[in-house]
Amino acid sequence: MEVIADKAVRDAVYASVDRAAIAKVLFEGFADPAADLFPANVPSSAKRHDVPVRDVAAAKKILADGGWVDSGVPGPRLALL
Repeated sequence: MEVIADKAVRDAVYASVDRAAIAKVLFEGFADPAADLFPANVPSSAKRHDVPVRDVAAAKKILADGGWVDSGVPGPRLALL
């Protein structure tokens, strides 16, 4: 998976995830949006992070800045919907 090895791709995916929609649809409203691997009530869980809001424009800019632009040349492509 050479595409995901690029930090720009990982950062763009992180920025583009709609955590509120996941909590609402996938968990039928029985979960809160999260940014951490473990909930706060798990012993020894690390510092809590703010839950980022989905920002597709920022994700597209991260990809463009990382060289992920459609140049018409064959190769890996990543599109954010």
